[in-house]
Amino acid sequence: MLTRHFIQGFLEGARRRGYDIASILKEAGLDPIAVENPNAQFNGQQLQCLFDALMRQLDDLFLGFVKERHKPVLNLATLKMAMDTDTLHNQLLVLFQYHESMLLIPGLHLMLI
Repeated sequence: MLTRHFIQGFLEGARRRGYDIASILKEAGLDPIAVENPNAQFNGQQLQCLFDALMRQLDDLFLGFVKERHKPVLNLATLKMAMDTDTLHNQLLVLFQYHESMLLIPGLHLMLI
């Protein structure tokens, strides 16, 4: 079980960028009052629901924590995340999001060889 500090910590990136935290918590199925309760505990499934809601609402695989969303050091982590997915659909989704993010870097040209 995880304490509320884990949940609040993962919300920090969205909070810093001005996103509606209540909307994210609602999509994740988390009670905002529980997130503020010092005695509250959350399970892994609830944490995964939060990750999913954050990625969707921020449109950001890095959950809002990376100032420059497309830092090359995170490319390997993104590819590993794609390889660790449970379905081909999820793997392709991660890879396409990675590819689209790379297209936004000025001067970068991707080539298939």
